[in-house]
Amino acid sequence: MIVVDAVIGAWAKFRVSRSLEPSGREDTVDLDELCAQLREVFVRRAGGDAASRFALPESLRSWIELAGATAWSDPDGWVWLGAARDLARMIDERCDMLGIEVPARRELWLVIGSWSDAHDWMICVDRGSSRFGVVADWNDTHPWWDASAEPERTWPDLVAFFARADLDEESEEDDA
Repeated sequence: MIVVDAVIGAWAKFRVSRSLEPSGREDTVDLDELCAQLREVFVRRAGGDAASRFALPESLRSWIELAGATAWSDPDGWVWLGAARDLARMIDERCDMLGIEVPARRELWLVIGSWSDAHDWMICVDRGSSRFGVVADWNDTHPWWDASAEPERTWPDLVAFFARADLDEESEEDDA
């Protein structure tokens, strides 16, 4: 229950500070069905062992239950958070767009949103990784596209990501 409460508070602050509004139908999400869809896509894209490595971090599960299936965006379309119902499709779209046949890096990352035209926010959904649950800002790259690429910024979890003061104009000194 503590994670749920933290997600509720951080999401409310994030949503209000960025003037985010739902931009689609506001359906509920069947988390078991969503996990099955995501697991299928990860196995197809990253190999059979992805089925046992894939898991939704508790904070992401809580946010999906809270925010529903809809996408969220600001009035200018600068900030966007993905619709839960589209997460599996987005994996395929990113891989197709970038020409990724076989991932350069094995960790499982899920795009949960973006800002600007080149920044994707992703959360590590690979329970075999030390970065499981970490949210990262990947600028003009994808962890499956370039094995040596590192994110521009990271946050320990979705709550820390939502709770930060500013989205796109933070200085690197704030990371310390």
